Amino acid sequence: MLQEIRIKSLGVIAESTVEFAPGFNVITGETGAGKTMLLTALSLVLGGKADAQLVRSGADRAAAAASFAPTAQADALLLTMDIEKDDSAIILGRSLNPDGRSKGVLNGAPATGAQLAQVGAHLISIHAQNSNGALRRSTTQRDLLDAYGGETHLSIRDRVGTCYAKTHRAIEELASFESAIKLADVQRSELQELVERVGPLDLKLGEIDSIKSDRDRLSHLDQLRELATEIITSLETLSGERLAQAGRNFDQLQRFDMSTSELSTRFSSLVIELGDIESETRRYLANLDADPTELSRIESRFASISSALKRFSAQDEGELLAQLVSARTALIAHDDSEGTREKLRGLTMEAEKEFFESAAALTASRTAVSQKLSSAVTTEIRELALPNSTFVVDIVSDPTIPFSKAHAFGVDEIEFRFTAHTGGTPLPIVKAASGGELSRLMLAIEVVLATVDPVPTYVFDEVDAGVGGSAAIEVGRRLAMLGRHSQVIVVTHLPQVAAWADHHVLITKESTGVTVSNVAVLDASSRIVEIARMLGGISESENAQAHAQELLALRATLEVPTTLSSKKKAPATPTA
Repeated sequence: MLQEIRIKSLGVIAESTVEFAPGFNVITGETGAGKTMLLTALSLVLGGKADAQLVRSGADRAAAAASFAPTAQADALLLTMDIEKDDSAIILGRSLNPDGRSKGVLNGAPATGAQLAQVGAHLISIHAQNSNGALRRSTTQRDLLDAYGGETHLSIRDRVGTCYAKTHRAIEELASFESAIKLADVQRSELQELVERVGPLDLKLGEIDSIKSDRDRLSHLDQLRELATEIITSLETLSGERLAQAGRNFDQLQRFDMSTSELSTRFSSLVIELGDIESETRRYLANLDADPTELSRIESRFASISSALKRFSAQDEGELLAQLVSARTALIAHDDSEGTREKLRGLTMEAEKEFFESAAALTASRTAVSQKLSSAVTTEIRELALPNSTFVVDIVSDPTIPFSKAHAFGVDEIEFRFTAHTGGTPLPIVKAASGGELSRLMLAIEVVLATVDPVPTYVFDEVDAGVGGSAAIEVGRRLAMLGRHSQVIVVTHLPQVAAWADHHVLITKESTGVTVSNVAVLDASSRIVEIARMLGGISESENAQAHAQELLALRATLEVPTTLSSKKKAPATPTA
């Protein structure tokens, strides 16, 4: 429920705090006092349009904050937004600058208008002349009908949504496969060429670098032979008598000076190493003439690989091998396409069958629910100064439509129809109901729905438009009945409605050059005075006050239960 709302520099309200109670709350005041400004403040904190003209003249900004009792759904939504919840209150706030820029907060954390609206949807439902347009929308009508069906009915609707999503995925998967097959048909020849041309090459990773090395070697055989021969000749010169004499000299040195033994050993190792180098070089020279056709074979291999790399736009043999694997996989899939196609078609047909079966069950449930809702709302609306009216929920369903024309909520088109005259043909409410009738129709629907799916707080503005006398008393009684299940806040100018309230808020205005509105909660005696004013405009009139007391006494005779008091609430502080 709405616990409190604080307003600062918003329209005619300079600064005010309004506390609300459980049950039926009424807001009254003279024309122009600022009654609807409270609703404007609520709309602002619930993410509504931020109009710069709302900022009070001379103020640097306007601000509003509303404190609500927490609900499980709203708390769960706060967690998904990573906003800390508070066990005592959920506080929505919004500030508005003269340039039209606004800033929202949720429990002290920055929040967007969309986030405020999402959380607010679980806390309050506002109905005004300019907001009842939602009732004209087919989606709203469908949701209201389904809500009246209760948990069992909603579980059927959820099943339809699940089947719809499953069928949609199956159709998309089949379409994606068909597109892939068409693409494969176009590319098949190229894929086949890649497999036939690259496969036989039997490429190895790193082969290109190896081929380049062998090609360089074989392309310079004459130079290699000449260099190897010169090396051998030089080594032969070194290993002649001069090295032998050096060896004998080292032996003589060691006889007279043992410190030269290490040099002698190193020299001996050098002589051996030179001999090995000479032998290896001779073998290298001999192998250069091993296969005179090798160069031709390597050149041919290099040309084949280079051509394949260029043809298929590959950087190296690794990328070309990857393309080969992909092409083979694609061709295998293409060759098995008919089997896969039939499997996907079967899954799609099965999913569609499940969807239409669940949709048929939903249609049957909606038909039963619509009859109950039509009867209940007709009973209610006839008590609201529309004694000859009839409300009908019309369901048009075509189970033979293709899946493409169905939706996640089934195959039904829901339409609320209404007539205010005996024997009149019920027409779509968009054509048949005036603004005032639409407000009362919404009230009747909310009273009926409150028994199965209550919203924590309902707000009504001008729900009593075009109503007076005994009919107004019945409107007030219906609002009090709704207050049994939820908190109800009503802006009214009718004393017959105001007399039913559990909690009365009065808005007055003062004008000393600048109009200022004040807000006060009325006690029992003050209520008599205000209702007397509403009755005849003269609050001091004894007759008017007697009539006011009579209206207040009438409320007690109809035995509308008093709602229990709420726990202590946290203050709502206008956002900075």
